[in-house]
Amino acid sequence: MKLIHVIIIIFCVIAAGVVAIVLAIKFAPKHLHRKIIRGIGMGLVGVILLSIIGTVAVIRYVPTHLNVQYKSAPRYYTTAKPIGKALVIYQPAWTNITQNAADALAESLKDKGYDVTVNYPGSFLPHDVSNYDVFVFGTPIYNSKGSLLVVNYLKSLKGFAGKKVILFTTGSTTPMEKDRVYDGIENYINHASSVQRIKFSNKTNNRQLANATVDKLCKNK
Repeated sequence: MKLIHVIIIIFCVIAAGVVAIVLAIKFAPKHLHRKIIRGIGMGLVGVILLSIIGTVAVIRYVPTHLNVQYKSAPRYYTTAKPIGKALVIYQPAWTNITQNAADALAESLKDKGYDVTVNYPGSFLPHDVSNYDVFVFGTPIYNSKGSLLVVNYLKSLKGFAGKKVILFTTGSTTPMEKDRVYDGIENYINHASSVQRIKFSNKTNNRQLANATVDKLCKNK
């Protein structure tokens, strides 16, 4: 949910409250007007406060804490004769959209011959990742913000020279060219041999997009 959506909801609630007050004044007994208006006003204030608190919680809490922060839970995709290793780090969302996208990319990389490790972002992750050839970082978008845990982990890594990187986002209707979640990280991965940004949505054919992305990644030398 974006901030504009919350503002629209608040305006709709206020409008509904005004209509309720007008109807109360018109149809309720006159001696009850003040009591009804006070009750409606208190209800409006409560709804608005809850909307604001909920928005703040989404902005501050969800992008960074909706995951298993202190428990490593890796999943592995292995092949018989691997040509390299890939690391997929993603921030889980309220729905399965981000996990499904990460799994689709992991499956595509496995089919290309990579042994793949998939995990959440957290303090348990390794910072020496020199033995990986491909990196995938993914995050859901809430109020135009992504997971700081994912971005900060990406920034903490060294040695992207010659590596291939995929950055993906989910849950946002923002066009790819206006998606700013991964802006400002070029200095951290500027020696990578290939960097791709992609966006998954509920309408996306995850495996088709994943296959196309990995195919393009593998063609870039």
